[in-house]
Amino acid sequence: MVGIGAVMKRNDALKVVIDQWLGEGTHRTRRVLSEKSGVNYSSIRNAADGKEVNDDTALRIVMAIKKPVEIHAFAAEFIPKLTEFTKPFVDFGAQQVQASKPLTRKHCECIAALAFGASTLEALQMKLGSSAEAVLEDLVAAEIVKHEDGRFMLPAHELSISSSTVLVELARIVLDNFQWEERGNQTYTRMGAVSPETQSKVYEILFEAEKKIANLVRNPENAGPKKIGYTLTMTSF
Repeated sequence: MVGIGAVMKRNDALKVVIDQWLGEGTHRTRRVLSEKSGVNYSSIRNAADGKEVNDDTALRIVMAIKKPVEIHAFAAEFIPKLTEFTKPFVDFGAQQVQASKPLTRKHCECIAALAFGASTLEALQMKLGSSAEAVLEDLVAAEIVKHEDGRFMLPAHELSISSSTVLVELARIVLDNFQWEERGNQTYTRMGAVSPETQSKVYEILFEAEKKIANLVRNPENAGPKKIGYTLTMTSF
């Protein structure tokens, strides 16, 4: 059981994290943080004022702000019971990126298009419309997209984009393109009430599956003409 002193210490530390983030850019507001983290505005306000929020909410806020190693360090010091969820961020070795303003469905469609290979502005304009140039400027500024020799591409390293909106929209893009009649396409859905220990085990299975699939997809020897998308999602209700 976490004592009152420990909770107060965590609340103070979370307030410092939020204050630092807010002070690093003119576009950074509590409202923007709410959109980035997926945490409702009233909880963001409470956390920013040093008031108590639950452990899950605190971690979601930190995940929207900090780099993977810092997320795990925060959890290890203030929310040790959640370190099993933060350690994979460190193990996976993804580079955390943060856009200066909220990313939209158009940004996500651009990221998805570039996941299949480098492209020119003209080709992306044909796919995304007249907003493609502005969208690309945002993504290049956030270091999510690179621009080299007149072509746009995703970086070679893994990215961890701290935005719940982006994560949800990318998953929606995969599902929006799902066609049951296409051979090899699959989807599985299951819900149930489980113990915290079982929840952790499911998380571990999903994480291991993601590592194995990602290694297959990233391996240059496996490159080919077939474009695929997958999303692994687990949520609490």
